[in-house]
Amino acid sequence: MATVGIIIFPGTNCERETHAALSFSGLNTRWLPAWSCQLSDFNACDAYVIPGGFSYQDRVRAGAIAATSPIVEWLRIANEAQKPILGICNGCQILAQSGIIPNTMLAANQKNTTSTGFICDWVYVSVTGQSLFTRGIDTILPIPINHGEGRFLFKNTNDALPVMHYCTSDGRQTDAANPNGSTQNIAAVTNATGNVLAIMPHPERGYLTRQLPHHIAPNQSKTLVHDPQAPGPWHRLFHNLATHLNSQSVTHA
Repeated sequence: MATVGIIIFPGTNCERETHAALSFSGLNTRWLPAWSCQLSDFNACDAYVIPGGFSYQDRVRAGAIAATSPIVEWLRIANEAQKPILGICNGCQILAQSGIIPNTMLAANQKNTTSTGFICDWVYVSVTGQSLFTRGIDTILPIPINHGEGRFLFKNTNDALPVMHYCTSDGRQTDAANPNGSTQNIAAVTNATGNVLAIMPHPERGYLTRQLPHHIAPNQSKTLVHDPQAPGPWHRLFHNLATHLNSQSVTHA
């Protein structure tokens, strides 16, 4: 069975939800603390996730200090080998700060020159299939956001490879549906080979139906009576990773 390394920095706080989402899709996980991880343990993993949180208290700016860690240098090498890498929220910021997602930065939330501050809410995103993580999820899904620096900016917008955009519940990419002023309503990006996904919202908080709030899924109670572990809208993202890794293990067998 494939093993996913969960990279933890001082201040990471979403590792347990991430572990639960990966385990639900049948994946083994291994904790990789940035301050004590051995290279042999790191290399034993088939894929990597950097969960959300506030690494190093977001000093300087979100993800800036973590991006200089030796474990991120190992992650660069893993990326060159095209191992799957998922960065969620603070993990997304670290991928941008490190250049693993190139020419990208996450700035403070701001719309029309006015700060929106830290946002904790549910939004909708439209998903496309350019990444191995989002393959086949060509739809509109609800997802929670929790960030103060989630506004995607690019040195050249033409370099951006978005896989998710903030939108209304019926898929319109409006300014009102953009919670943080992100360029072109972008919520997540990938790289040219599709093995890296940098996503500001939190898919690990929507892999089960019971995680959805009532105003998003008013009929969920009927589903939960029959199956409290019913998969939610974001189970497919983690299932895609498991499917990819399992196919790789068969290929190399």
